Amino acid sequence: MREYGLVFSRFWINPAIQSLSIDGKLLALYLLTSSHTNMLGCFRLPIGYIAEDLQWGFERVKQGFKELLSIQFLSRDEATGWLVIHHYLKWNPIENPNQGKSISKLFHYIPSHSTVYKHIVNILLEHSKYLDEAFLNSLRTLAKAFLNQEQEQDQDKEQDQEQEQDTSAALAATATVSPTVVEPTGAITIPLNDHSEFPITQSQITEWQSLYPAIDILQTLRHIRGWNLANSKKRKTKNGILKHITSWLAKEQNRCPVGSQTASSPNNANLYAYNQAVSEAWLQETANVIDHT
Repeated sequence: MREYGLVFSRFWINPAIQSLSIDGKLLALYLLTSSHTNMLGCFRLPIGYIAEDLQWGFERVKQGFKELLSIQFLSRDEATGWLVIHHYLKWNPIENPNQGKSISKLFHYIPSHSTVYKHIVNILLEHSKYLDEAFLNSLRTLAKAFLNQEQEQDQDKEQDQEQEQDTSAALAATATVSPTVVEPTGAITIPLNDHSEFPITQSQITEWQSLYPAIDILQTLRHIRGWNLANSKKRKTKNGILKHITSWLAKEQNRCPVGSQTASSPNNANLYAYNQAVSEAWLQETANVIDHT
């Protein structure tokens, strides 16, 4: 158990700290100096412990955390109770190799699924003096994996935005242009990142039609092909293309009103024509019911 904690006198004149309420300042001091804190500045601290030590209610503790989060004093995972004080190692630097070994041991207690995990990896790489080289290499590998994951998420987000734009344009065109004859299904292929073409089989289309009945599978596949033709640097591998396609189809399905049936309708009718026919049939049925009452 720690017997003391270091707080610089500049703490009180820091503009971010000065912007806090009395409770916010007291909670910050508590986190820097309490017996729960460790030399890593990353530890598990349930709200109940704080409430007991400070004699506060849970809502008061949560409000204090809200203030500290707003000034980026820390990051906290509500699900696990783990938190990391962002500049702790700047204020309490690693002083020797023995402390470096202790830091690496403390790090391995942090659950990798916690939202603070990525933060502490980057913090340790920034304050790496006296850390073992093998430990540093493992941190660099983790940081690279996080970076690749963020880039993929950004690409997926950008793809979603472009997909929404393409879908809106396609719907606008469908509203004004009469349906055209569908080309044979075997003619549809999706470009891959190695410049080859991934062929779509009739069995795949049939299965997708049963899984995503509210959308026109053939037209959606044309949209996917067009997007990949226009975004050559974002094309998928042969192993990743089916996930790309099914994710796109699932998003299109979720955009459709519940109960709409396009491709599974007789003769694969156009969505608007089919919906119109269904609506007219429903109105006629309603009129018949009213006539017989």
